[in-house]
This record gives sequence, C-alpha cells and structure tokens, in this order.
Amino acid sequence: MLGLVFMWSGLVVPWLTVFFMDGRILRRYLPAALAVSLLNTVTSQLARHYHWWIIERPMFAWSSVIDFPLVYGVFLIGTIWILAYTFHKWWMYAIVNIAIDAFFSFVMPGVLRKMNLIDLRITGWQLYGILLFTAVLLYLFQLWYEGEDAEFTIGRGSRTGGVA
Repeated sequence: MLGLVFMWSGLVVPWLTVFFMDGRILRRYLPAALAVSLLNTVTSQLARHYHWWIIERPMFAWSSVIDFPLVYGVFLIGTIWILAYTFHKWWMYAIVNIAIDAFFSFVMPGVLRKMNLIDLRITGWQLYGILLFTAVLLYLFQLWYEGEDAEFTIGRGSRTGGVA
C-alpha cells in the first residue's frame, strides 16, 4: 500500500507544482523535458532488455518496462524546474545534477527496494553514470534548441552560439 501511495505521489505531486510555474518557463523548457523523458523511456527499454533493473510492482499493467512515476512525473517536471533556475549557469547546473543524480543513484534504489518496487541489478555508480550522461545531453539539447541566442558560460569566459 505504501509503495502505491509513493508511486502516485511521484507522478501527481510534481505535476501540481506546474501551477506555480510561469507559463513562459514551461513553454521554454518543456521540449527539453519531453526529449529527456523520451531518452529515459529508451533507457528503460534497454534496462529491461539487459536486466539493469526490474520493476517489481508496476503502477499500470502496461508500464512494467518503464518506471512511469519517475520518468513522467519527477524527472519530467524536475527537469523544467532545474533548467529554469540553472540554465546558462553551467557550474550551477552541474552541481545541482551531481547532487540530485547521486540521491537517485545511491539513496532512492534502497528506498524503492525496501518497498519492493524495483530490483536494481547494476551498481549505483553505473546508474549515476547514466543519469549524469543524460544530464549533459539535456543541457546540450537545450543549447541547441535555443539556437543562436544560447550562450554557454564556463568560468569567466563565454561563447555565444552565433557566428564569430
């Protein structure tokens, strides 16, 4: 029962936060969030095929391949919030993702395992690598999506996406 409440909370609560989000932010970062959700869906397909993790108690009968509340709740909406506060600030984005991805790699698997929701069969470090790789692809996607107006800053120097 607790596992079911946890899963529904992971899907519904993030979506409730959208009401507190500026519509311009939602429109700006939703394409990147949908792209990363698609990437996470493909990752879930690979995980099932290669037995990286097994969803013990899927939320829906058709969702045994993908951890639906995480991919389409926490990760999708969390992506928008993270980009809203950290995009164009690479180091801030990196630090936030290093911390959040560590939580989802080393803490959450134990919680999900205790609730008999997931059986993680790869190491936390392997999962961490997947999540960090996804975070870098997400940032690059958003830079690409914004086109010539995008600016990538590391340290004091910057590089504008336009022609030099």
